[in-house]
Formats: sequence, C-alpha cells, structure tokens
Amino acid sequence: MRKLEAHDAFLACRVIREIGVKDELVAMAYAIKNRGKSEKSQEEIGIELIMGVLANASTEKAEQAVYAFLEGPLEIPAEEIKQMELLKLLNTIKEYIGSIDLEEWRDFFHYVGKIQQLSST
Repeated sequence: MRKLEAHDAFLACRVIREIGVKDELVAMAYAIKNRGKSEKSQEEIGIELIMGVLANASTEKAEQAVYAFLEGPLEIPAEEIKQMELLKLLNTIKEYIGSIDLEEWRDFFHYVGKIQQLSST
C-alpha cells in the first residue's frame, strides 16, 4: 500500500462524480475537522464512506471508477480487485483507512472546503 498521490485526487473526483458521494465526503471532512468533538472514530468514518460508495456504485461506469481509484493506493491491479473476495477487499480497505494519518488530511480538507466556498460565490 502507498500514500495517496496527486493523480489519485483526479481519480477520486471521478469516483465522487460517478457515484454521487459528495455529501458523505463533506460529512467525513467535518468529522475529521471536529475529531475531538465527534463520537465517531477514524475507522467508523472511513467505513461509513466505503458503505456509501458501495451503496451508490450500481452503474458499470461507477464500478470501473472505483476499481481505477483503488488500484493505486492499494497497489493491486483493478482486475484483481474486481475478482477479490468481498470480505478480503473490505478488510484491505479497512487496513488502508487505518493507516491514514488524519492529521495530514485535516489541512487538505480545510483547503478543499475553502475552494468549494469560493466556487459557490
């Protein structure tokens, strides 16, 4: 597994567009920002996001966007992810989410939030 890289952001944007999980991501960003004030753990937030993705990923285009995104950070080819036993995939994603340093991402989400505010005006 590797850390997220710049090109992963564009793949993630495609996933967000194809699956329509913007609201879940906004909720995750606020939960991360208010981490000490939230009752949800990092793991719970990540699992909720994954479940939102799975619930909304019903089109083939959305499915392919998810595989294309996951193959980078998980370092597993998309075709292998597609054939992976579901429980193994979920555990792999859970392990990856657990390895994320939310402190590094707090500034990122804060910055993205400011960009969103500017684009809304």
